[in-house]
Amino acid sequence: MSQLHVFFFPLMAHGHMIPTLEMAKLFTSRGVQTSIIATPGFVKPIENARNSGFNIGIHLMKFPPEKSELPDGITSLDQIISDDMILKFTKSLELLQEPVEKLLEEFRPDCLVADMFFPWATDAAAKFDIPRLVFPRNKLFFFMYFRTHEDL
Repeated sequence: MSQLHVFFFPLMAHGHMIPTLEMAKLFTSRGVQTSIIATPGFVKPIENARNSGFNIGIHLMKFPPEKSELPDGITSLDQIISDDMILKFTKSLELLQEPVEKLLEEFRPDCLVADMFFPWATDAAAKFDIPRLVFPRNKLFFFMYFRTHEDL
Protein backbone atom coordinates (compact mmCIF):
# COMPACT_ATOMS: atom_id res chain seq x y z
CA MET A 1 0.00 0.00 0.00
CA SER A 2 1.38 3.43 -0.93
CA GLN A 3 1.73 6.36 1.44
CA LEU A 4 -1.38 8.48 1.90
CA HIS A 5 -0.99 11.81 0.06
CA VAL A 6 -3.06 14.85 1.08
CA PHE A 7 -3.15 18.10 -0.89
CA PHE A 8 -3.89 21.31 1.03
CA PHE A 9 -5.25 24.36 -0.75
CA PRO A 10 -5.54 27.45 1.50
CA LEU A 11 -6.89 30.84 0.58
CA MET A 12 -4.15 33.32 -0.30
CA ALA A 13 -4.15 35.08 3.06
CA HIS A 14 -1.84 34.74 6.05
CA GLY A 15 -4.76 33.94 8.37
CA HIS A 16 -5.54 30.94 6.17
CA MET A 17 -2.04 29.83 5.21
CA ILE A 18 -0.66 29.66 8.75
CA PRO A 19 -3.25 27.22 10.18
CA THR A 20 -3.15 25.18 6.96
CA LEU A 21 0.63 24.91 7.18
CA GLU A 22 0.36 23.85 10.82
CA MET A 23 -2.14 21.15 9.85
CA ALA A 24 0.14 19.95 7.04
CA LYS A 25 3.04 19.77 9.51
CA LEU A 26 0.90 17.70 11.88
CA PHE A 27 -0.10 15.29 9.09
CA THR A 28 3.52 15.04 7.93
CA SER A 29 4.70 14.27 11.47
CA ARG A 30 2.24 11.36 11.46
CA GLY A 31 3.69 9.86 8.28
CA VAL A 32 1.26 11.32 5.74
CA GLN A 33 2.71 12.76 2.54
CA THR A 34 1.48 16.35 2.25
CA SER A 35 1.61 19.00 -0.43
CA ILE A 36 0.39 22.58 -0.35
CA ILE A 37 -0.93 24.33 -3.43
CA ALA A 38 0.49 27.80 -2.98
CA THR A 39 1.12 31.04 -4.79
CA PRO A 40 4.60 32.60 -4.93
CA GLY A 41 3.78 34.97 -2.07
CA PHE A 42 3.42 32.05 0.34
CA VAL A 43 6.38 29.86 -0.56
CA LYS A 44 8.69 31.17 2.18
CA PRO A 45 6.70 29.81 5.18
CA ILE A 46 6.49 26.39 3.49
CA GLU A 47 10.22 26.44 2.78
CA ASN A 48 10.85 27.38 6.42
CA ALA A 49 8.82 24.34 7.50
CA ARG A 50 10.77 22.17 5.06
CA ASN A 51 14.05 23.50 6.44
CA SER A 52 12.80 22.55 9.93
CA GLY A 53 12.45 18.93 8.87
CA PHE A 54 8.87 18.76 7.58
CA ASN A 55 8.80 17.15 4.13
CA ILE A 56 5.92 19.19 2.71
CA GLY A 57 5.59 19.38 -1.05
CA ILE A 58 4.93 22.69 -2.80
CA HIS A 59 2.88 23.08 -5.97
CA LEU A 60 3.12 26.64 -7.21
CA MET A 61 0.24 28.36 -8.89
CA LYS A 62 0.31 31.75 -10.57
CA PHE A 63 -1.70 34.42 -8.79
CA PRO A 64 -3.34 36.52 -9.94
CA PRO A 65 -4.30 33.99 -12.61
CA GLU A 66 -4.55 34.64 -16.33
CA LYS A 67 -7.63 36.72 -17.26
CA SER A 68 -7.82 38.16 -13.76
CA GLU A 69 -8.71 41.82 -13.36
CA LEU A 70 -6.38 42.13 -10.37
CA PRO A 71 -3.19 44.11 -10.91
CA ASP A 72 0.05 42.16 -11.06
CA GLY A 73 1.74 41.96 -7.70
CA ILE A 74 -1.41 41.21 -5.72
CA THR A 75 -0.59 37.84 -4.20
CA SER A 76 -2.64 37.90 -1.02
CA LEU A 77 -5.99 38.95 0.34
CA ASP A 78 -3.98 40.98 2.84
CA GLN A 79 -3.08 43.41 0.01
CA ILE A 80 -6.67 44.23 -0.94
CA ILE A 81 -7.41 47.86 -0.14
CA SER A 82 -10.79 48.60 -1.73
CA ASP A 83 -14.24 47.08 -2.23
CA ASP A 84 -13.60 46.98 -5.97
CA MET A 85 -10.47 44.91 -5.42
CA ILE A 86 -12.35 42.48 -3.15
CA LEU A 87 -14.75 41.69 -6.01
CA LYS A 88 -11.82 41.21 -8.42
CA PHE A 89 -10.04 39.00 -5.88
CA THR A 90 -13.15 36.83 -5.46
CA LYS A 91 -13.56 36.47 -9.22
CA SER A 92 -9.88 35.57 -9.49
CA LEU A 93 -10.43 32.66 -7.09
CA GLU A 94 -12.88 31.14 -9.56
CA LEU A 95 -10.19 31.23 -12.25
CA LEU A 96 -8.05 28.87 -10.18
CA GLN A 97 -10.33 25.89 -10.78
CA GLU A 98 -8.69 24.83 -14.04
CA PRO A 99 -5.08 24.94 -12.74
CA VAL A 100 -6.12 23.06 -9.59
CA GLU A 101 -7.84 20.41 -11.70
CA LYS A 102 -4.64 19.97 -13.71
CA LEU A 103 -2.68 19.40 -10.50
CA LEU A 104 -5.25 16.91 -9.21
CA GLU A 105 -5.22 15.04 -12.49
CA GLU A 106 -1.42 14.91 -12.62
CA PHE A 107 -0.68 13.96 -8.99
CA ARG A 108 -3.89 12.12 -7.97
CA PRO A 109 -3.69 12.81 -4.23
CA ASP A 110 -5.80 10.68 -1.90
CA CYS A 111 -7.59 13.74 -0.52
CA LEU A 112 -7.94 17.48 -1.09
CA VAL A 113 -8.31 19.73 1.95
CA ALA A 114 -9.44 23.01 0.44
CA ASP A 115 -10.35 26.29 2.03
CA MET A 116 -14.05 27.06 2.34
CA PHE A 117 -13.60 29.94 -0.12
CA PHE A 118 -13.16 27.46 -2.97
CA PRO A 119 -16.67 25.95 -3.26
CA TRP A 120 -15.83 24.66 -6.74
CA ALA A 121 -13.10 22.44 -5.23
CA THR A 122 -15.71 19.78 -4.43
CA ASP A 123 -16.59 19.37 -8.11
CA ALA A 124 -12.95 19.61 -9.16
CA ALA A 125 -11.93 16.80 -6.81
CA ALA A 126 -14.97 14.70 -7.73
CA LYS A 127 -13.88 14.68 -11.39
CA PHE A 128 -10.95 12.51 -10.31
CA ASP A 129 -12.73 10.56 -7.54
CA ILE A 130 -10.76 12.41 -4.88
CA PRO A 131 -12.54 13.21 -1.61
CA ARG A 132 -12.58 16.89 -0.70
CA LEU A 133 -12.60 18.08 2.88
CA VAL A 134 -13.44 21.66 3.77
CA PHE A 135 -11.13 23.48 6.14
CA PRO A 136 -13.26 26.04 8.00
CA ARG A 137 -10.33 27.66 9.77
CA ASN A 138 -12.59 30.04 11.71
CA LYS A 139 -13.92 27.09 13.73
CA LEU A 140 -10.45 25.87 14.67
CA PHE A 141 -10.05 28.25 17.61
CA PHE A 142 -13.36 27.21 19.15
CA PHE A 143 -12.57 23.52 18.71
CA MET A 144 -9.15 23.93 20.31
CA TYR A 145 -10.54 26.05 23.17
CA PHE A 146 -13.33 23.66 24.07
CA ARG A 147 -11.13 20.60 23.60
CA THR A 148 -8.56 22.13 25.98
CA HIS A 149 -11.20 23.21 28.51
CA GLU A 150 -13.62 20.29 28.30
CA ASP A 151 -13.13 19.49 31.99
CA LEU A 152 -14.40 22.90 33.11
